[in-house]
Amino acid sequence: MIRNKLRTSGNTILAALLCVLIGLVIGFTVLTVLSYISKSKDYQSHAQVYADGQYSKGDINKVKKYLEGLDQAEDKAQAEHEKDSLHAMLDHKYTAEQLLETSKALLAEKPKGKAYSAEQFRAAVASVIGEEEADGAMAAFSAAIKDVLLKPYEFGFGDVLAYAYELGFRRVLMGGWYMPADGGPQLEIAKAAPLIMTGLSVAFAFKTGLFNIGAAGQYTVGSFGALLFALVLNWPWYLCVLAAIIFGAVWGAIPGIFKAYCNVNEVITSIMFNWIGLYAVNTIMYGGGTGPMYDLNSSKTWTVITKSKQSQIPDLGGFFVQPASIAIFIAVLVAIALWVILNKTTFGYELKACGLSKTAAKYAGINEKRNIILSMTIAGALAGLGGALYYLSGSPQWNPQDSTALPAMGFDGISVALLASSSPIGSIFSALFISHISIGGTFMEPKAFPMEVANIISGVIIYLCAFMMLFKNRIAKLFTHKEKGGAK
Repeated sequence: MIRNKLRTSGNTILAALLCVLIGLVIGFTVLTVLSYISKSKDYQSHAQVYADGQYSKGDINKVKKYLEGLDQAEDKAQAEHEKDSLHAMLDHKYTAEQLLETSKALLAEKPKGKAYSAEQFRAAVASVIGEEEADGAMAAFSAAIKDVLLKPYEFGFGDVLAYAYELGFRRVLMGGWYMPADGGPQLEIAKAAPLIMTGLSVAFAFKTGLFNIGAAGQYTVGSFGALLFALVLNWPWYLCVLAAIIFGAVWGAIPGIFKAYCNVNEVITSIMFNWIGLYAVNTIMYGGGTGPMYDLNSSKTWTVITKSKQSQIPDLGGFFVQPASIAIFIAVLVAIALWVILNKTTFGYELKACGLSKTAAKYAGINEKRNIILSMTIAGALAGLGGALYYLSGSPQWNPQDSTALPAMGFDGISVALLASSSPIGSIFSALFISHISIGGTFMEPKAFPMEVANIISGVIIYLCAFMMLFKNRIAKLFTHKEKGGAK
């Protein structure tokens, strides 16, 4: 029996790793395409600049340094190849040395504007190759100069892959550890704590047969409860956390009541209460611009660290300093407690029984209405706790004027739950992974890779999780065949 459980757990882990691997491969492919587009656009934009043959003093200085570098290059074969290319560009009549002399002659001039005039350019060419050849040589010299200036922007497939990896993919893989000196790991941990809670909120409801798409609204109302008791009442952080749990629980219980007694689909009521909660919270926090929670200077709520120090969740010093705090340990302890409740208690068995079949649970004497309400109440409390763990960490601020966007943290909890297959323990690792990828996405080169690419990677992984059962079955068959082969 233990062996079968270990095998099932192993197959689940391998299937999840396969989903992650495929998602990363697709993500790198997207980054490669974006890398090619960026480098092509960069090359074309510079080619357009030099299309009219107007060169600044800086441009000519680059040409001079490049040609002098060829003379001093250690790789003589490569240098000669470059000179032969320039010789061909110069229409086989002139040499790279003559181009160098022309560059020096141009640099001796003092252009009046940003670029050398045609007369100055011709005079420099004539000083090197003679007056008779100057008119015919100008086009060749201009083409060669343009070629030299564009060489740094030329690229091959290897350059595209290197650019995609170095400035995009590697930073995503490293996450917050790409910039440890700037607090990247602490930021990653700070984001993971509320992600664990919203993931647990969705996962817990999944386990009981409910889809809690209202985690975003419960997270919002829970954040409001925490900030209300912190910024207005100046309560200690643990009481503010308790307030957030109660606020989130109440907001989660309402869809549960509608589901239990009116058979209204929890998805519909949860979505409605998402927006009701958002608009209500924003209106109260803003208070016409004069609310006690609203900081007019920043156009957001006050930070807990400046308004109510005792309401800030403490850190542990050393590595776990702000924005990281003991919030991550609270989230892990809650996840472990949920696992115990679901797998080791009668209450957890009843909740899962209702999720598998409400009719069978009712026949067995289980109060399915009570369990539906309790399930949504607990899910709401978990999401509300997530809001407290984030906004009581010190510096985060709520923007009550952004009335069109629900917190992404609530919807990311769906991703966490799906990736973890609704396992409370698995939610810890999936939240850390999604936080890692998201923070890494903010460090990518912004002019080439929008940070939403990180969301694409995590989104693909979540989509593949829908095929988790297929992957698990394939992996199980693979190992079964190996065992049979070994038995023979």
